Parts: sequence; structure tokens; C-alpha cells
Amino acid sequence: MKSRIADELGAVTGLCFGNGYAACQALGSKVVQESKKEVPSAVIGMTDLAGRGHCQKVIPNEYMTYAVTWEMFLAIEAAASKSFFPDDDMGVV
Repeated sequence: MKSRIADELGAVTGLCFGNGYAACQALGSKVVQESKKEVPSAVIGMTDLAGRGHCQKVIPNEYMTYAVTWEMFLAIEAAASKSFFPDDDMGVV
């Protein structure tokens, strides 16, 4: 049975907050908006239920996107050596 978490999260965000942006905007313009904030947030994408249907050939319905600003990416990258990922082979995880 495939996971329905992505569909359920899309429904909840749409009902509670309104999507606010289309699926493609979560990968681009929404992240740019976040980059201008003093304390940016990561952006969970593919919550737009209408957009999910059009993208399912490229991004399966059970997948979502996670986008961060470049500065956030660099901070995550710098902290990776202290994480649970091994240094020698990321494929082991």
C-alpha cells in the first residue's frame, strides 16, 4: 500500500491555510521570498492538490519536495559531519 501522507498533508494545508502558492512556486519563488527574511524557513512543496495530479509522471504522488535557501543549505552541509551520516559512505545509511 502506498503512503498517503503527502496527499493528506496537501489536503490539510489547503483546508487550514489555503495553499498560498502552486506546486512549482514552492521550488522557486517561495524559496526566494524566504531568502529575504531575517530567519528563513524551509518550504515543503507539492502540497497543491491540483498541481500534484499534473506532476505525478515526474514526481510520484507519495513524494513531496523540501526546499531551503542557499544559506540554509550551507548550514545543513556544515553540520552534516556532526550528524548520524557516516563520513566515508553516504550509501550505508
